[in-house]
Amino acid sequence: MEFLDTFEKNNYSLWQVSEILPFALLNIIFVFAGFGLEPAFLQSGMILLNLFFLLISVYSFFRIMDMLQLNKNLECLAFVILFFNYFFLKEIWYNPFNNELAVLATGLVQVNLFLRNKRDVLLLVSFVGMFVSPFLPLIGLLFLVFPYDYHDVKISEKPISGISKVLILAFVLLLFVLGLISGRLEQSWTYWMGFVMSVLAFASLLYWTAKISPIELHVAWGFVKKGISSKQIMILISGLAVVYTLLFLLSGAKKTFGILQFYQDELVSAFQFPFDFLISHTLYFGLLIPFSLIFLRKLIQESLFMGLGFTLILTIFLFIAIHPTSGHLVAFVPALFLGLMKVLRRYRLKGKDLVKVSLLNLSLSMFWMDFNNQMLKGAMEKRVSVDFLLRRNWTGISNPQDYLVMILVFFAILSLLFMLELGKRRYVRRIGH
Repeated sequence: MEFLDTFEKNNYSLWQVSEILPFALLNIIFVFAGFGLEPAFLQSGMILLNLFFLLISVYSFFRIMDMLQLNKNLECLAFVILFFNYFFLKEIWYNPFNNELAVLATGLVQVNLFLRNKRDVLLLVSFVGMFVSPFLPLIGLLFLVFPYDYHDVKISEKPISGISKVLILAFVLLLFVLGLISGRLEQSWTYWMGFVMSVLAFASLLYWTAKISPIELHVAWGFVKKGISSKQIMILISGLAVVYTLLFLLSGAKKTFGILQFYQDELVSAFQFPFDFLISHTLYFGLLIPFSLIFLRKLIQESLFMGLGFTLILTIFLFIAIHPTSGHLVAFVPALFLGLMKVLRRYRLKGKDLVKVSLLNLSLSMFWMDFNNQMLKGAMEKRVSVDFLLRRNWTGISNPQDYLVMILVFFAILSLLFMLELGKRRYVRRIGH
């Protein structure tokens, strides 16, 4: 309500400026239209603005489908995977004062322009995205600097290399160092034990990823050297420098931002439970995450087919994803969705399986539950959990997670992965892949 006064007197932080566009747009519309800046009116305005971004998302989705040329069942599956989840059906309406839907809509536009190779428009959209999410200009620049460039990638069955093991060990040690700096290892024994177990669980996931990856590390490095030049590196660095310098100046230098400090701060609320980030992201985005795990080998292969920029985006996604607050990932979801659908278009989905997937995704979305009630209000004010359904809601917020829900949902997701794997094997046998 005091948007302009705050901007003139106190400034916003760099992170706030990088997410300010939806709220600035709402304020400008209300001021010029002469609407009262009251909470109820602003909430209605924000819901209508989110509806506008939803329409952009749906339009971009069908434009992407035109490029992928999927059959009817797979196109329906794509719609279910992207839109039948907690994020679309609950979060953006229950909590309208956030920019996540604007981020996803802009990201889908970027992916559509990337597929159509419309570089000038993509540059403009990425510039606008600078004020929607700090990740959107990075994604846009990677799409622009390293465009869709098909490479013939050799697939091999190989044991995990020694270099991969060293890199995984180095990353795990870095996490422990950051945990020590952030104070995670100086808490109660249950607190730091949860951290240790979670980091080791994440290390096992990295090890499994490296083991099933169809690309050897030295081949991947050769692919990188072949697809990159000093000119491209300079364009990428210069573009990022311009973007973040402009954001810094607009913030009035109120608060600087460093990636090391970001990881140190975020580590305090991450790694509380083994694979807590997978649990949170599955509950938030639905079957997009389990499907990506089931088809991870082919997804890695497909990312290399689509060029270095796309591969780097998914690599950054992996390291952002270790934090259980799912809102951080929204900017990367369109790229992950595109990669997954390019993998799935090899299959011929049966109608009955489409119905099963739709029901599963709807179940994860909690579409039937009313969060706007006094029970939830009291629980949020007292920071306590009242019943199972409300405790499930905490898993998207990261800090106040309930361990009973985490354990139950963890085993439920394991069962879900097992069922999806069985279904995938049946399709593989049928089509002879």
